[in-house]
Amino acid sequence: MTETTYCDADLAVGSYTFGLKVVYSYADSETVTTHLSITSLGDVTAPRPYSLAVIGSTISICGGDSIALFDLNGRCLAISSGGGAVDYVVPSGAYTVRIEVDGQVYVEKVIVK
Repeated sequence: MTETTYCDADLAVGSYTFGLKVVYSYADSETVTTHLSITSLGDVTAPRPYSLAVIGSTISICGGDSIALFDLNGRCLAISSGGGAVDYVVPSGAYTVRIEVDGQVYVEKVIVK
């Protein structure tokens, strides 16, 4: 495995131990383990059908059919429809992003430093 992240999306309720060992050409690292308990399906996070990132003062969203950006007072600052990628350059503060994908609505809280 050469990835830097891993998602085990098919976990059932139960306890699990995950281990990680890095293999270099000259040696192997010690194995580091972590323990995880899934108590209900509510503990499982589903993958988002869009991507959202904050880089500097830019909020970047890709994959939404309809995207709206709100300030903390609930004022709509921008609306975009038609999909694709959207970049919003905003001052420091907290924002709410509403993203609609295939009729499903997602709401994300975003902080720009």
